[in-house]
Formats: sequence, structure tokens, C-alpha cells
Amino acid sequence: MTAGFVVHRLGIAVCLAVVALWLVSAVTARVRTRAAARRTTALLGAGPRPCPQVLGSALKDAVAVWAGPAGALLAGWVLVGGVTGVVVGGLAAFGVRRWRARVRPPAGTDPREAERQLPFAADLLAACLAAGAGPVEAAEVVGGVAGRPGR
Repeated sequence: MTAGFVVHRLGIAVCLAVVALWLVSAVTARVRTRAAARRTTALLGAGPRPCPQVLGSALKDAVAVWAGPAGALLAGWVLVGGVTGVVVGGLAAFGVRRWRARVRPPAGTDPREAERQLPFAADLLAACLAAGAGPVEAAEVVGGVAGRPGR
């Protein structure tokens, strides 16, 4: 393998990574904009306007689970090449899949409940800071109260 060939493969891998990051950031920005609009609508008391689903939740979950391992497999194939690259990428994909399985949040946490409590926690933090509490004390109070059920 010549040095030019390796540089070419590395350039292709970097370009693919940049395109993938751009796509992820564009989708993330759209999702955040829509979520902010939903929260604003909920806070102002206006009725929610119907919003068509762009991707089904099952498809989103599948993409979230398999994007990392697929990227690792693709990187191994592009960087190493051939059957060896597929094997190296497959091993990397297996490692990424196991690593992501360990990083999941605990089973008792509900992200929707945390999202629902976020505006109240921000208000409580602002009230504590306005009352003269230091940032550390205010954060401790909010952290102690926010985790309780029924709030």
C-alpha cells in the first residue's frame, strides 16, 4: 500500500465524518427547535398544533442504537480496506455497541419526567439566586427537590 493510497482513504474517511456530523447537527437543530416550540406552547397555555411525525419513534430508536456501530464498521472498512477492514470495523462496531449499552441511564429514570420538571427547576434556581443564596447552595437545593416524585 502506498502512502498516497492511505492518505486518500484517510481523506475519504474525514469527508464522510464531516458530512455525517453536519447531518446530525442539522437534524438535532430541527429537533431542538420543534421541542422548544412545543414547550413554549405548553407554557403559554395554547393548544398544541398538530405536527406530523417525520420519523417514527421505532426508526429513531434504531438509528440511535445502530449509528455508532455502523460508523465504526464503516471507518474500519474505509481506513484499513478489504476483508481485513471489515473484520477490524466489525470488532470496533462490537466494542462500540457494548460500550453504548453500558452508558445507558439507570432503569428508574424517565427522560420525559426530567424534561417536565426542567422549567420548575430553573424557576427554583432563579428564586434561590435572587434570594441571595450562592450558586452551590442553590444547585444543592434544586437537586434535592427536583428528584422527588410528585413535584
